Amino acid sequence: EWTRRQSTALAGAVVASGLGGLFILATGPDPRFGLGFLVTFLAAVAAFAAVAGAEYEIPPGTRRRLGQVLLVVFGLLLLRSAWGVHAGTAGLEAMRWRRVPEPDTYRLRNAEGFTIAVPANGEQCWDTAPPCAPGYEIPPGLHKTSLLGRTAWLGRGGARLARVDAGNASVVYPHPFPDPEPAERLGHSFSVRWLLQRVSTFRVDHGEGDRRARVRFTVATHGAERMVGLEQEGRPVGERVAVRQGFWEFGEVTVEAEVLLRPGFNWFSIAADGPAVEISPGRPVYLLLVGPVEVSYLDGDGR
Repeated sequence: EWTRRQSTALAGAVVASGLGGLFILATGPDPRFGLGFLVTFLAAVAAFAAVAGAEYEIPPGTRRRLGQVLLVVFGLLLLRSAWGVHAGTAGLEAMRWRRVPEPDTYRLRNAEGFTIAVPANGEQCWDTAPPCAPGYEIPPGLHKTSLLGRTAWLGRGGARLARVDAGNASVVYPHPFPDPEPAERLGHSFSVRWLLQRVSTFRVDHGEGDRRARVRFTVATHGAERMVGLEQEGRPVGERVAVRQGFWEFGEVTVEAEVLLRPGFNWFSIAADGPAVEISPGRPVYLLLVGPVEVSYLDGDGR
């Protein structure tokens, strides 16, 4: 026997899924992100109607017509999606729910001469024209082919990737490098990152040709004196520097080293010694990085 509590729970599912669907339709770049809400809403409404029909003796013809309406709605949605896939790019553009962002990108070129767009900030390509992928997912070699009549790219081994639009070297902070946080000191604002690992790795993207450059960063310690240095692909470069005080005691120290940048991705690490110190329960840290990592070419022409 169907109880009032069960009816209330089902009504709650209808309301929750309906509100979730409306939220996605209002804020999401594409309705497919809310497909779970929309399907749940339709299913919950159908179940609620079926329960109501059983409890209040809705005529069988009415229940049958309700099922037919739901079948038509789902069929139309399926046909619309199939039409968009068949129509290709033009059809998908016509179906666009709202404008999908196009992030700032830079471009890499591989040995085969293809250029690949890489998001400058974050990991999402969104509406960037393919081929596009986060930098850490791009294989060094790329082969153009086709799949079901559509252009596709296959990854394989090959030469290093080189930046196409590399007027300057750029620094990329891949996961798990911490995100910046705001900090205040005597009325001045700073951007800082709490380094939670003894070795914190970042990447420098460089264009064509080997180039000498200077890598510079500023760090402070927290609760422990440390020796800090720069490593390039696991090998120390430059001198290690003693860091003895915290940021709020004006104890930040600048570490710099001359390095050789090769075309493509160059991996570096900020390395510290000693054990981590907790700034709060469960949050051990080694260093505080003050501001960004800076890279400058030594010959000054920036190419």
